[in-house]
Amino acid sequence: YHLPQSSIAKYPASPRGSSRLLVAADGELTDSRFEALTSHLPRDALVIVNDSRVVRARLRCAGPDGAFEVLLLAPADADADPSPLVAARAEGQAWRAMLRRSDADGVEADVAFGGCGARTLASLLDAHGTTPVPPYLDRPDDDGDDDAYQTAYAADAGSVAAPTAGLHFTDGHFAAVAAAFETHAVTLHVGAGTFRPVVGRVEDHAMHAERFAVSRACVEALAAAARDGRPVVAVGTTSARALESLATDATTFSASTSLCITPDGRWRFRAVDHLVTNFHHPDSTLLSLVAAFVGEEPAKDLYAHALAGGYRFLSYGDACYLSRAGGP
Repeated sequence: YHLPQSSIAKYPASPRGSSRLLVAADGELTDSRFEALTSHLPRDALVIVNDSRVVRARLRCAGPDGAFEVLLLAPADADADPSPLVAARAEGQAWRAMLRRSDADGVEADVAFGGCGARTLASLLDAHGTTPVPPYLDRPDDDGDDDAYQTAYAADAGSVAAPTAGLHFTDGHFAAVAAAFETHAVTLHVGAGTFRPVVGRVEDHAMHAERFAVSRACVEALAAAARDGRPVVAVGTTSARALESLATDATTFSASTSLCITPDGRWRFRAVDHLVTNFHHPDSTLLSLVAAFVGEEPAKDLYAHALAGGYRFLSYGDACYLSRAGGP
């Protein structure tokens, strides 16, 4: 589909939580508000969120040839978990990064931290880094992004992009959800690869790998929900990918996933029955997951309705609540 620039939300809804919600259920599309989400959830739902915290991963630097920007993407060791590295001493750490001058395209390279003394990477980034807002916002970050680009329930630091479906919750709204529904968290650290466009066939896309972890309590809750026939609601595509990856191997509590879900029928959803998500870029693996979840034609209808109805798209945009095709 074609996404007009005018439909891209460059700033979050104000006040927080005032976003719109498009509900797709029983073959019908209903315009609603995000604050009414609980009224649309099945009463016995198990709700799963992604509690990864975004780090201030963008560093503005000065060199002999002028100013440049360093955006940390992931640990240089592809198998490393970012969370303990962020909490550890920065000295000697190596990260994959995007280096970019303001007037040029970026290049990827490994960078190493030196001269940091005993400082942790977290303290260094808190002092000198800025919020890594998405490149398609086409604006610098501002003070408001520090809070707006972080979920109300963010915990373990390690993401360089927000799990954006969760950005709509206020503290009070999320507390109300947790009081009304059994709620657990997975931790999937979102990498900048989430912004990498699909070129050619989505089935041939080289999917980026991301680390995720799931608590024993969450695994037990998922097993109980499956046994009792209770529906599972994933807040965000990152939560959905973690749960679907877990469904292929329920014996692990921490792993790396490069699962790319496509609408060609090759993937059967095993864990997720309902999905809360934003409206995604046309050339993204996120949209591919949505099309696989609801079906290609319903996805086209969903996005046509959202565009015609003035919904706001992408990270700071509005949300939709979806029921799996053929699901409960």
